[in-house]
Amino acid sequence: MGYLKSIYLPLEDGRELKISVDFTKGGRSMGTGEMHASGYYVSVTPVLRENKDGYISESMNPFNGFRKHLLDAGRRSAKRAQTAIAIMEEQQKEIFDNYIEHYLPNERVM
Repeated sequence: MGYLKSIYLPLEDGRELKISVDFTKGGRSMGTGEMHASGYYVSVTPVLRENKDGYISESMNPFNGFRKHLLDAGRRSAKRAQTAIAIMEEQQKEIFDNYIEHYLPNERVM
């Protein structure tokens, strides 16, 4: 998945909350069977980043975090992408607080 932009916010346990914007054509989710609209989405996932031999690797547990629709779009465009990134940057505190309040207490550890 090619993210248009990602930001990382520190969590208290040493991990970081990765908040990313990407474009999806839409369709049925293979995981849940739900229909998703075409457009720009924000994905929020706790990750552990490690720097090994000059490379940064990210590890995460599946099904931790959430995804939120930001902006409808029938196709990718530079203007819509910049708008979606601006929305994500404006809402990053609210997204972080939402994760801490609603998702972190119910996190699955595998």
